[in-house]
Amino acid sequence: MTEEVPQNLEMRVLEIIKGAFRSREVLDAERPDDVPPLDDDRALLQNLTEVMERQGMILAHLSIVPSTRAELMTRLPGMANRVPAWLDARLEGNRPMTWRLFMQGLAQIQSEHREAIERVVAEQVEEVGEIEEALAEAPVPAGTSGEVRRDLMSGVFRVMTAHTKALVDIAYDLETQLRG
Repeated sequence: MTEEVPQNLEMRVLEIIKGAFRSREVLDAERPDDVPPLDDDRALLQNLTEVMERQGMILAHLSIVPSTRAELMTRLPGMANRVPAWLDARLEGNRPMTWRLFMQGLAQIQSEHREAIERVVAEQVEEVGEIEEALAEAPVPAGTSGEVRRDLMSGVFRVMTAHTKALVDIAYDLETQLRG
């Protein structure tokens, strides 16, 4: 049995990513009672983390090679809970989340996503030119403590945009192939 493709898969991808951004008030309404209210910075951090989570899930769902899909469905969900920079901070005594540490963690997630995107593109995309170009124009920051904060932040945001474009392009290619 094959899955039915929505009318416009690319728009669905964008809607899912856009849905990651929720107001501080909405986030506060959803938080458990024992968790303190979020300030605007923490709300932004949560929204950016949710974007990364959604990008990983979308990629796993767009993969049509069964073994790749199974691997990505196992590996990508919950990646924010396993990112090395953030785990190290917890192990070192719950070090506070700074912007630098947060961006290092996002860069590490993006590195995993980039590898997975390149794999899915190689396995199933017919027209790879635009995707490869977008990815080449947005190299993933190393996510190390030696990077200049401004470069790290701008790099993370460029990659976030490039990965969104790649997901939309993968969706378009998949939709095109399925409609034949």
